[in-house]
Amino acid sequence: MTRCPLPEGYAIRSATVADIEALDPIRTAAFRPVFASFRRLVGDEIAPYAFDGAEEEQGDYFRKTLDADDPHRCAVAETDGELAGFVCWTIKDGGEMGILAFMFVAPAHQGFGLGAALTDYACDAMRDAGAKAVEVGTGNDESHGPARAAYRRAGFTREVPSVYLYKKL
Repeated sequence: MTRCPLPEGYAIRSATVADIEALDPIRTAAFRPVFASFRRLVGDEIAPYAFDGAEEEQGDYFRKTLDADDPHRCAVAETDGELAGFVCWTIKDGGEMGILAFMFVAPAHQGFGLGAALTDYACDAMRDAGAKAVEVGTGNDESHGPARAAYRRAGFTREVPSVYLYKKL
């Protein structure tokens, strides 16, 4: 199995609730192009309905993953005391199917293989917990290109195409 090495100078550790304050602006910056892309793709007539409040909803979901009673497990990448990325995963009931729920890297730290290394870290944790396979969902638009590349570098090779269709009423 091909491994994605952790870039030199970075370390990965378990995330804590105390990391939220530093991670939330990173999440916001990393996903800004994604939400902008979604709004462009559906157009001005639909975007206010389809994506109004999307960033806030994602932020709420992200913060929930770090609650002690939430089934997600999360880790951060850091360098010189600065948080650079985040990965979060869970395992479906039954324990054999893992789900990579979140992965993002601060824009200043993108392009060095950190996303793929975080993905490998999460996959290793799910394998250690008994998972036999892992799924991750991502967009097929241009803004998700770096995420798709990171997942592919980490060995995700099977794809199920899907499409979201929108209509103005």
